[in-house]
Amino acid sequence: MIVGSSIVVRDIQDPHNQHFLTAHDDTVSCLAVSNNGSLLASGQRGENSDIVVWNYAQKQAIYRLSEHDHEVCNLAFSHDDRLLISTGNTLDGKMFIWNMSNGHIVAQMPLVPSVFAEAPRCVAWGGMVKDVKLRQTTNYQFAISGAKKMTLWQLVPATGQLLSEIINTGTHVRDYICMAFSKAQEDYLFAGTASGDICGFHVKTKMLVFCLNLCAMGVRTIQAITTDRIVVGGGDGQVFTIDINGRNSAVATKTAFYGAIHGISSSTDGL
Repeated sequence: MIVGSSIVVRDIQDPHNQHFLTAHDDTVSCLAVSNNGSLLASGQRGENSDIVVWNYAQKQAIYRLSEHDHEVCNLAFSHDDRLLISTGNTLDGKMFIWNMSNGHIVAQMPLVPSVFAEAPRCVAWGGMVKDVKLRQTTNYQFAISGAKKMTLWQLVPATGQLLSEIINTGTHVRDYICMAFSKAQEDYLFAGTASGDICGFHVKTKMLVFCLNLCAMGVRTIQAITTDRIVVGGGDGQVFTIDINGRNSAVATKTAFYGAIHGISSSTDGL
């Protein structure tokens, strides 16, 4: 939980058991937790927009990453937790990929205005790039959305080279505000829009496969739970499970809650 320039870590079994992480000197703007739960990354606003990477078990800062200016807007760990991506606001306009074994920069690129007209809205990692025979390579893939535009990226970790392609959204020009890759196979990239749509894009072809209008107040979060099912949360409090079947993808269940759904997580087996 963010409280100004501090992060509060609370034991869900005992609300009085709290730890305050205090290494920022301005408002904390974003958080990310590694997939194995061992690391926490936090970014802040202000002219000196540092990123602090914490050892979660010890509640201690292990890296201070000081390359952004004005505000850090997005943080995300790669699927294997070896890398951390960060993007800044429109004034900052930069993207960095950090090595979590030593805190060094692996790759960097200005995103605004060379790629996007404004700051990216969200980022998502998608495992390793596959070759034409569907074998995993050593290159990482991730996606970035912003300013009604989506891009798919490859990172060559040995050299820091970044390669990008624009995803063809067709006539569905939307403000994409959250993203997730499909479970395990990374065949699909799912994107939620501010107008309440969930769209599925094929990673290999970079083409739109389906788009379902689900809810009011935007799709706020997406969680892939199995290879053929995702869960989607809306700003109007609705939660949907979507069965993924190409162009025939459809809503399987719908549940209504009170208040906006900002986050969804699931067990590793998807149950």
